[in-house]
Amino acid sequence: MLLKQTERQLIICDIVQAPQEVRVYRFLHGLEPFEFLPGQFVVARTEDCPEDRASLTLCSSPGDPEGFELMVKRTGNFGSKFYDTADIGSRVHLTRPTGSFGVSAEGAEPVCFL
Repeated sequence: MLLKQTERQLIICDIVQAPQEVRVYRFLHGLEPFEFLPGQFVVARTEDCPEDRASLTLCSSPGDPEGFELMVKRTGNFGSKFYDTADIGSRVHLTRPTGSFGVSAEGAEPVCFL
């Protein structure tokens, strides 16, 4: 599968099972940090099903020096396929983080996302 100009290919390095058919997929930054603001999202697609894609919210702290996490619920076409087939070592193509709802790290007040 060809990598689009706006994408990076990253590899799942860990998976944590959460309740109610939800999994947290962990990725390492690689050679370049994967910089994002809280509240931003990426568009993901896999090599197994390159035509399927979904917008996923980054669910980890942007300050994590090693990597970042995406949370996927087993629902819908993409979510179900990803949940059932993505494993440690799977290659995932992700766009750069985007979205107008982002919280600046420069704010004076602490913020908690639930």
